Amino acid sequence: MIKKFPRNLSELFVLILLFWSLYFISIKLGDFFFTNDNIYKKFAFEYIFSFGIIIIITIFYNFKRYNYIPKFTIVKNIHLIYLILILIFLITAILYPLNSFFFKNYVINYNPYSLNSYGILMPLLLAPILEEFLFRGIIQKGLETKYSKVFSIAISLLLFILIHQSNQYISAFIIGLFLSIIYSCSNNLFYPVILHIIANNITFFHEFLIYKNIHLSLPISFICLLLLIIILKKNGTNYFKNF
Repeated sequence: MIKKFPRNLSELFVLILLFWSLYFISIKLGDFFFTNDNIYKKFAFEYIFSFGIIIIITIFYNFKRYNYIPKFTIVKNIHLIYLILILIFLITAILYPLNSFFFKNYVINYNPYSLNSYGILMPLLLAPILEEFLFRGIIQKGLETKYSKVFSIAISLLLFILIHQSNQYISAFIIGLFLSIIYSCSNNLFYPVILHIIANNITFFHEFLIYKNIHLSLPISFICLLLLIIILKKNGTNYFKNF
């Protein structure tokens, strides 16, 4: 197996220290360049600065030393994409009831209408791309050089969960585990990146409906489950060929 950074827990610790150093710098720069009324722009800057630099440094280092770049190839297995999309719809549909059950005070505590372009662009597009490259493409794949896939997934998933708010832990765990398994099976970042973007967009739309007091979790879950059963019954494992 091709060596890649971080290859072990010691190198992962170095990566984490570097990331938090960059994040601290991004906060200071954000406080300097942006006022409090530009909170979404400030958050976008901090996120892109810390994640972007650590990803660029790591990919450049791995390429120069190990001649390795995370694989990102657009796939043509459309049928598999359809199947996974239905799974994503099913998963996101049950997240709100789960969060409401485990977090009794869980509410959609923001007004979607108050979000500006930065507040929408970050969680719906940029964050999924940056997070997948760091947690799946760099950390998970790097640890697989020395450790088992299960251990590598567990560590990268834990770090992925910890960057989210406490009331998002369940969502981050379920979505993150699903994306980690997909990446481990496919070895192609295209799958988790696209699916993460779609999952965040579905979640945002679902929370918008809940804000408008429109609850569709149960009917969406039922429809997705029914479609999933029909598709698998008709084609079975044929969808997973060339995965």
